Formats: sequence, C-alpha cells, structure tokens
Amino acid sequence: MSPIAKLLVPFDLEPCSHRALALAIDLARTWGSELVVLHVWEVPGYAYSGLEFSTVDILAPMREAAERRFEDALVDYDAKLPGMKTMLRSGSPWSEIRDAIREEEPDLVVMGTNARHGFDRFMLGSVAEKTVQTSPSPVLTVH
Repeated sequence: MSPIAKLLVPFDLEPCSHRALALAIDLARTWGSELVVLHVWEVPGYAYSGLEFSTVDILAPMREAAERRFEDALVDYDAKLPGMKTMLRSGSPWSEIRDAIREEEPDLVVMGTNARHGFDRFMLGSVAEKTVQTSPSPVLTVH
C-alpha cells in the first residue's frame, strides 16, 4: 500500500496549477493514488455594488462559466489519469481549499503558486501561503 493514498490539487486554471496537476498525475500514477482536483470560483466584490439583478441572475451564469472552463482545462488530463475526482466550489479560495482538505483528508496537497513578492503579495495575499499555514495535510507547492 502506498504511503500517499490520496492527493488533492487546488486548480485555478493558471499555468502554475497546470504544472502542479501534471506533477500530481505523475505521482498518482506512480503510487496508485486517488486524485481529487478542486476548482474554486468566487463572486467578484463589484457584483454587489448596486446591480439590479437577482442573486440567481448573477450566480447561475458564473457557475456555468466556471464549470465549462474547469471541464475544458481538464480534457487533456482525463486521458492521463482516468477516474480522477473533480470538485467545484464557490467562495474564498483559501478557505474552500482548507475545507476540502478537511473533508477529503488527502495525504498530500499539491498546488501551484505564483510566487508573488513584495507589494503584490502584501496587497493580494497568497492562497498558497494561507493553505500551507492552515492545512492539516502536508502541502507541496509548485512554482
């Protein structure tokens, strides 16, 4: 039995996430591990400022777009590791990732990081950093 039975990959569609997913697929194939790929989408803050739409009018198309982009991004990976589990959530990325880690209990989280520095990191924060700090599972970051 492999010491790494389950891997979780937070996937934000950016190039660093593609690199992390490719590595996780290689690890899953090598170890015979289960692979869970998570995509979190969030409603932009400006969606709340005086728009005259109901919540359903705003969120349904956003969720559909997130689902399509997530599915399209994974098409090439499905052939490399058939049967990987996918999860789509909405909310704050780092907190949804943390909650998924607690629910799925992976042996390892593999995630990409943009490696921002200086003012950008201070202003934007780092999903990867918050995940590393709050995750009950080990986190491998991929630049």
